[in-house]
Amino acid sequence: METSKTKSLVQLRCIDALDIKMASGLFHKKDGYFGRKIRPLPPVRVLDEPAKEPPPKQQFTLTKDQLSGLFGHAKVHNLLPSGYSTRDYDYYKPSKD
Repeated sequence: METSKTKSLVQLRCIDALDIKMASGLFHKKDGYFGRKIRPLPPVRVLDEPAKEPPPKQQFTLTKDQLSGLFGHAKVHNLLPSGYSTRDYDYYKPSKD
C-alpha cells in the first residue's frame, strides 16, 4: 500500500532521474535585481568617406534553356536514355480481337 510519504519520495526520485530542476514559487522574468552588468556602449564609428556609388544596372536576356539552369545530362529525364519515352505502349491498349 502506498502512502502519501512514499508517493512523494517516488515522485522526487523520478524528477531527480529526469534532471528536472526544482522551481521555487511563481515563475517570473529576470529583473536584474541580482547584479546585471551594465556595460559601456561601443565607441562611436566615424565615417570619413561618403558611401560608394553603386555599380550601373545591367540587363540580360536569357532563353528558356538558360533560365532552366539545367545543362548536360540534367536536361534529359533520367528514364529517357533507358529506353522509356512518352509514346503510348501497345500493351496498355485493349486488344481489338
